[in-house]
Amino acid sequence: MKIGTIGAYTFLRQIRDYKAMAAFMILPVLLILVLGTALDNLYTPKTIDPLEVGIYSEDQGFVNDSLNQFFASEALSAQLKTVQAPSLEAGIASVKSNEWDAFVYMEAQTSEALRLGEKASLVVYDHSGNTFAGPLLESFVRTYNLNSSLLSLRAETVNPGSDQPIIKQVKIVTEGKIPRGIDYYAVTTMFQCLLFGALFGVFAVTKDLGNHTHGRLLTTPVRVSEFVIGKLLGSTLTVFIIAVFIFMVTRFGFKTNWDGSLWLIIAVLLLFSFFAASMGMLLAFLTQSTMLSSLVMFILSTLFTLVAGGYSPMKGNLIEQLSKISPNTYAQDVLFSNIYDDKLMLSSLINLVLLTGAAVCLAIVAGRRKMA
Repeated sequence: MKIGTIGAYTFLRQIRDYKAMAAFMILPVLLILVLGTALDNLYTPKTIDPLEVGIYSEDQGFVNDSLNQFFASEALSAQLKTVQAPSLEAGIASVKSNEWDAFVYMEAQTSEALRLGEKASLVVYDHSGNTFAGPLLESFVRTYNLNSSLLSLRAETVNPGSDQPIIKQVKIVTEGKIPRGIDYYAVTTMFQCLLFGALFGVFAVTKDLGNHTHGRLLTTPVRVSEFVIGKLLGSTLTVFIIAVFIFMVTRFGFKTNWDGSLWLIIAVLLLFSFFAASMGMLLAFLTQSTMLSSLVMFILSTLFTLVAGGYSPMKGNLIEQLSKISPNTYAQDVLFSNIYDDKLMLSSLINLVLLTGAAVCLAIVAGRRKMA
């Protein structure tokens, strides 16, 4: 009961600081919008040159030879790079994984069917944003007078003599599977700003030290550990409210991709809020200075964000080793793997829990020692 009262009072006092709350809510949103818009091309390139096309043919006749000659022609070789696929399944997988831009499949006995005047067919698997494969095969089909159709995913065919186009493309949609610039920075910038939210943990401690509230506290029947935990809960709730606000604005206002598990997203944001508030209180107890604590937290948050790729994706052995000390790394890994791969990166989640637990314990221990 005492912990809840202290936590509620701390939370109400912090959210009534309207200037601070406005800064911590509005500035991250503006930063996400600016970075996501300005650096979008780094994450969603508009052109790929040359375009890579996979081919797999089970036909051994003249149509197969003609198709290979068609793609190997001088007019196309400068724009397209063709690769022979080992199997149909491997070709489809290569398109889905963005290794290839399109994949062309020719059924067995296509040449024989054409020779007998029967219907032959070609299949192309293509990204929804790429429209080059359909017209190219249309040209090939008309050149060789093939009565062919490009099958859709439901195996629909084009009836001979109809007005429908000869070529119909199979769309493999990758939208939402690769983060855009604003999708990327909605996550990384949020965690950077939540680390700055550690200042609420700093203020929860230094304001009481400055007005000697902790001295009067020692005369009350409230244990120091209860006081520290209550302060921690109130500060964590403040940071979490800011996280939820940024999440709501980016998801519904900026239409960023947050299509992972809602419960997992909430859990990660709550864990990170606990970590930030704990770090702020820990530094405040150790330094007993608002300015020094804020400076150290600013340096740490910048370092954590940098090595985690929060400003821009970074590679290298040194960066990889340094990223292991950053809570941003584990939080980002959990969310990105869940949103874009539909997987739970359990190791990163466990590491985030361990870091948060360590920060909470250190803050409580430091508080008991300094305020006893």
